Amino acid sequence: MPCPATRRETTLSLMLRTGDHCTETGWWTAVGHDSARFVTEGSLMPSFEGHAVLWDTHTTHTCTSCPAQK
Repeated sequence: MPCPATRRETTLSLMLRTGDHCTETGWWTAVGHDSARFVTEGSLMPSFEGHAVLWDTHTTHTCTSCPAQK
């Protein structure tokens, strides 16, 4: 998706797997579950109920020329 030319907030979805280093501090949700955990940037993404999972978070980003969307 190309970055908007105007300054406006865009919601981005970030996904990481158990064992990945967290790229952004915030609340992460285990995909397919209703459980969220607060994870800090740089820490390892946790397992969920003893299993490796995919974690998802939504972040608001103010775009000017957003490299995150390239």
